[in-house]
Amino acid sequence: MKDNKEEKNNSSSETNSKIKKEIEKIKQEAKNKLEEIKKKVHTVPSIDTHKAKERLVEGFENLKDQVETVIEDTTDYIHEYPGLFVTVSFILGFLIGFVIAKNRGKNG
Repeated sequence: MKDNKEEKNNSSSETNSKIKKEIEKIKQEAKNKLEEIKKKVHTVPSIDTHKAKERLVEGFENLKDQVETVIEDTTDYIHEYPGLFVTVSFILGFLIGFVIAKNRGKNG
């Protein structure tokens, strides 16, 4: 009986030792990877934040201009064809109302 317990204890000790070695190995690999990443980060050229800000502002201004153009074009189109706009709006409203009413009928 004692031999069996001793074997189990030895086996457990060996397993624990193996696990500790694996953990140390993983820790060392992680440290090495971290050092590699740190070296790469330090070699990346710094970004000129002023230029980046200018580009961002420029991009937003272009987007704003495009949105304003779309709004103006849509407004002009609606003013040119008001009957079409009213008809399309009526049909869409009717269809949306029909779908909502149909779904309420199924749920309630």
